[in-house]
Amino acid sequence: MKSIYNILLIILLLPLPCLGQILDSSLKVIETGNWIELSYKAINKEGETVPFIMVQEMPQYPGGWDSLSKFLLRNLNYPKKAIDHNIEGKVYTSFTVDCKGKVGNVKTFRGVNPELDSTCLYVVSIIPNWSPFKSTDDQILIQFLLPVRFILTKDGLNKKK
Repeated sequence: MKSIYNILLIILLLPLPCLGQILDSSLKVIETGNWIELSYKAINKEGETVPFIMVQEMPQYPGGWDSLSKFLLRNLNYPKKAIDHNIEGKVYTSFTVDCKGKVGNVKTFRGVNPELDSTCLYVVSIIPNWSPFKSTDDQILIQFLLPVRFILTKDGLNKKK
């Protein structure tokens, strides 16, 4: 008898030092007020970390962090091929926001499987532009990291009565 699975996506913008796997002392944490924990760092056009840059106002997703959460949940789908092959794991996707709020440089930072990786790349690539940030240097980019955990759970665990 074939098992039935519920699909669970856990989407977090986590500070890297909290993950225990990736350490980057240049990352700074933003309090979002919801379940998304967001970290960032300033980089130059070549992707090098820029220390000591003052960011007066951070870029923000249109409608705030709750709207970003809804966007991610609405657009991320567990790929059927990954479900059929019981593939789970956490995909780390990085992206930048420039001084005009444009999202770019979408890359898999650490992948799991081509289907899961490409799903994350696609969703991050369609994120609308953010509000512009204000900084002492308009030549920098703000780099974010988006970890998405793909988990398959057996149907019998969360039955409603």
